[in-house]
Amino acid sequence: MESLETRLARLEKAERDQKKEQELTKTLKGIQKTFADVSEGFRLLEKAIREIPKPPKYPTHIKTDGTVEVTNPVTEVSVSNLPEPVEKMTIKNPVESVTIKNPVKEVKIKNLPKIPIISFKSIIRAIAELPDKIKQATQPVQIMNEQPVRVVLFDPKRRETYRASFAAAIGGGGATTLRSSNISSTSVSVGASSTAVIAASRDRLKVVLVNDSDETIYLGFNSAAILNQGIRLNARGGTVTEYENIGTITAICASGGKNLTVINHLK
Repeated sequence: MESLETRLARLEKAERDQKKEQELTKTLKGIQKTFADVSEGFRLLEKAIREIPKPPKYPTHIKTDGTVEVTNPVTEVSVSNLPEPVEKMTIKNPVESVTIKNPVKEVKIKNLPKIPIISFKSIIRAIAELPDKIKQATQPVQIMNEQPVRVVLFDPKRRETYRASFAAAIGGGGATTLRSSNISSTSVSVGASSTAVIAASRDRLKVVLVNDSDETIYLGFNSAAILNQGIRLNARGGTVTEYENIGTITAICASGGKNLTVINHLK
């Protein structure tokens, strides 16, 4: 028969075990609630993150009227299909290229980084595509930079009709100088020997050679060029494209009995 002391000890142990089990159950419930709260917190955090407005994608095509202002850091700006001519465009951040296909009276580019002038070819190319209305602009292009940069405004449809005579005879290999800054078109009849054509005006923006086959040839600044008997122009110093003509043509040589037309596009 179980003694009283043994029975009391057994009951006390059972009571202690029951209390430990209750405390453990309570702890487990607390842990489960904590995990549930943490999970809910993560869920709310994920929801909040999803609801955070995403930064807008910087536009590469801007369609508006009146004033166009680009203030976001973009690598390329293309303005086209404008319902009305743009009165003023301001670009306040560095850009790599600007394409303008509609009438614009004024373009301002601010805070451009220090980059070589050759990097502005795309800007020059874009400006060259402007229609005739651009002629009405008093200051079509302004470049505000940390270094001097010259940007050419060139309307390919505009050719003045001024002419000037050559300083020396043509046909025997003599030198010829285009002296007037108002020269637009002058024909050169090249003889059997080489004839040098020198564009001397420092204000000259572009000199175009047109040979017998009506092929238009563009020359870069500070470069000599050879028009050989094969009617093919070789520009010394690398290939020169239409929109790289910034500066003065120093020398043009031609040979082979071909007719040569020098066309100067004025400001």
